[in-house]
Amino acid sequence: MAKKKTNVERFLFILLCSVVLASLLFLNAFLFEWDLFKLGGSILVNIITPLLIFLVLYFVFIRNGIDLNALVSKINERDENVPAWLINGYTSYSDIEWESFVKSSKNLTVVAFYFDEWINQNRRLIETMLQKKNANLTVILPDPLQLDLISKITQLIPKYDENNMVSKINLSIKEIEDLAKTKRNKDSKIEIYLHQELFNYTFQVFDDKYLFLSLNELSRKENYQSPWILFDITQEREMEEFFIEEIESLKTKENSMYY
Repeated sequence: MAKKKTNVERFLFILLCSVVLASLLFLNAFLFEWDLFKLGGSILVNIITPLLIFLVLYFVFIRNGIDLNALVSKINERDENVPAWLINGYTSYSDIEWESFVKSSKNLTVVAFYFDEWINQNRRLIETMLQKKNANLTVILPDPLQLDLISKITQLIPKYDENNMVSKINLSIKEIEDLAKTKRNKDSKIEIYLHQELFNYTFQVFDDKYLFLSLNELSRKENYQSPWILFDITQEREMEEFFIEEIESLKTKENSMYY
């Protein structure tokens, strides 16, 4: 109780000093007919009003037994519990602002069942990215010749049958090949790998730092849509090493194309 009383007295002392300071400024401007007369009055009002509001709120909290220090500590504790590598979450693919990530990057790695629609939506941005020195676009897709694999994928994506899925993969390859024909930096690289096993995730990595991840093996009735999570994998060494190794394991050199 004594501690609370001391805090209140200290606050009142600071409030009194602020009011006195503002009053002296106002009086000084009045006596010497400064142009600051109106300014002094405005400062006086602007200082007193928020201080009085804060004082009232302070006593309301104290009167109701609310410990402001404990409240602030809980808020800070909640923020500290959020890991540094967890950046954001998205309801669907379309909620992500891809433009800002493509613009600021020169390396993009994609693991997906198909990729043609995303390329069409962001073609100019990707072309600009490939004009940067040492830019790199790596895309890992399912092997369209593996019919058992295609059958498994269509079970996850009800709106496409096996023929449609093969067409989507081949169209994705063609879109990437068309990108390779555009004007780009001579040091840039484009790589396509055709994986022969089902991957249970989809992800995109920008500059080996920002990773967008979505799980494929989710229950779907009609649409192929699932939440996405954004990570900064450089904030956690083990996580960074895991995804780097995972990407390398998906690169099947026997079924690869380089441009």
